[in-house]
Amino acid sequence: MRKKKDTIPDNTIALFVDKFEDENMYDRSAALFVKPSRHRDEDLFPGSKHCKPLVLANQLGYNLVLSYGFNVIWNGGMGIQDLHITFIANDKSDSDVATVMSNFGGGIVTISINPMLRTPPGINTLILPPINQIMPNATVLSGTVETDQTNHRFTFNIKINEPNIVTSFPAGTPLATIIPIERYFIEKFEIKDAEKLVSEELYIETLNKTNDSALSRNFSKETARLENRGDGFDFHYLRGMDFDETQYPEYQSQSGKRIVR
Repeated sequence: MRKKKDTIPDNTIALFVDKFEDENMYDRSAALFVKPSRHRDEDLFPGSKHCKPLVLANQLGYNLVLSYGFNVIWNGGMGIQDLHITFIANDKSDSDVATVMSNFGGGIVTISINPMLRTPPGINTLILPPINQIMPNATVLSGTVETDQTNHRFTFNIKINEPNIVTSFPAGTPLATIIPIERYFIEKFEIKDAEKLVSEELYIETLNKTNDSALSRNFSKETARLENRGDGFDFHYLRGMDFDETQYPEYQSQSGKRIVR
């Protein structure tokens, strides 16, 4: 049996749950975190399932979902009591695993997750609106939690945009996306003028290839349209190569797999 450690292993989000009264608590808690699928049931727009940036983004992190639904109506007031929540329970309702409540006022729904999340040292958890999911009349408030060291339960908040409208969240609706990220990783980056960083040759070459790529893509799409073909998508990019068929030495396929040539 592998020896247990006093730190969370790399590439792990550990769930701390109380199993003393419910031996199934971990399984029910883990069901809150759903790995997004590559495809959506509905395209965001015609051909969006072929849009590699969208497809790759769809696979990031975990979606937070509840096994029960709820409706919300906000009367426009700033008090906690001005938000009314009614629940749409089903046979798999687990309101003890995640609690939906009015906690701040101002038309904000707070969702508290029962399990305590712990990430490896130096890893935060970024909370985002559910990636590429449209939420009618609701906006998830983004946040960053230091889940490697905080000793409180995970919460996130959803702002109701317009008052006096019933906003429904059916069971299984992705309510937020969480992504583990190294602390200070993003803050390390700066926007700088490329001309001051690279050789004149590379600078001009990059601009020229970018323009040529745009012309090539537009020509391919227009040709496919005129010939009534459905293959006007950027297949070069999908296959890990530039418009001139120069292969990328390493790229990410639409399935998320890393391809090294």
